[in-house]
Amino acid sequence: MWKYGRGDDGKSETLASMQDKLWKDDNVFKAIGDIDELNSYLGLTVSVAKETDPEKLERVISTLITIQRDLFKIGGMINSYGSNFYEKIEKISEEDLEKLDRYINDFSSNLEALKSFILPGGSTLASHLHVARTICRRAERSYVTLYREKNYPKSILVYLNRLSTLLFIMARHVNQLMGFKDVSL
Repeated sequence: MWKYGRGDDGKSETLASMQDKLWKDDNVFKAIGDIDELNSYLGLTVSVAKETDPEKLERVISTLITIQRDLFKIGGMINSYGSNFYEKIEKISEEDLEKLDRYINDFSSNLEALKSFILPGGSTLASHLHVARTICRRAERSYVTLYREKNYPKSILVYLNRLSTLLFIMARHVNQLMGFKDVSL
């Protein structure tokens, strides 16, 4: 049975800190929370894509779902880093990073080169992708603290950086697909 109120004192634990509870505003929870928020927002974005035009957006939808699975790996890595569980979990790999690079190249292949900054927006789906990009940037900033101060894995840092680029490109791709033009500054 679920025990209610376990975190009522403002503390919680990760797999790595099970012996010593941490304050919920600890940097590890900030990073985990930002990754969780990004994953949830991508779930909303997938729903919007499915309601918009699932056939036309099939590649966008499948890519976002793959990214969601990767974000679960990242959450597990952060949660278990420094524990015995860390060696047992699935981690972000070089193949995952290469997959992001392929997505970036694929989704940008038919886009016009940018000549200036553009305003985030356009179609509803592209706007959601832009919001996801900003959440991803916040998650990256949160993670940088763990990377710098506690030597967490660099693969997560690289993944989040490339993911924000991909989300920007996907927003532009979706706008093009749906007939919206980039709005330059």
